[in-house]
Amino acid sequence: MDKKLIRKEFHKQNYKFCKNYLVYKYLLKIINKYKIKNKKLNLLLYISKEKEINLQKYKRLLSKKFNIYCPKMLDNNSLAFTKLRLPYVNSKYKIKESMSKNENIKLDIAIIPTLGIDGDFRRIGYGKGYYDKTFSNINYNLLIIFIQNIESITKDKICSSLDLKCDFYITPKRIYKRKELK
Repeated sequence: MDKKLIRKEFHKQNYKFCKNYLVYKYLLKIINKYKIKNKKLNLLLYISKEKEINLQKYKRLLSKKFNIYCPKMLDNNSLAFTKLRLPYVNSKYKIKESMSKNENIKLDIAIIPTLGIDGDFRRIGYGKGYYDKTFSNINYNLLIIFIQNIESITKDKICSSLDLKCDFYITPKRIYKRKELK
């Protein structure tokens, strides 16, 4: 199978649904297990585009337990992390970003949107490689969670070894753990 064809099909399917609450509920189930007593973990939370799952309405609830950061696009096709605060500005590709300054922080959990995953739990993203490039430079363990409006899974291993791999894949129907598709 061709990754570009799969991406196109997943993109088409993605625009049909947007179920936020179920995904949020599943997300809490996972991240609460990783909570360390008396310590706020650093959570990366994207600012959703129109057809992605919008977790912003749960920001206030999440901020009670986590320090929340969001990605900011850099000129070298990678990401920096900033505190998730208003106001937001549109970057290239019309993606909203916080105007906060870039921070050099160690993330504990990253929540990343995806169009789908392949059989190796690698991300089929939007095609520019921002997350892949950024996370390839992180040399510590963190929990990576992909979220999606619908189940977009191909059992074929169509992604390269450079594509980001997740620990969990969450859809409104269920939570997938990496070992489940093998």
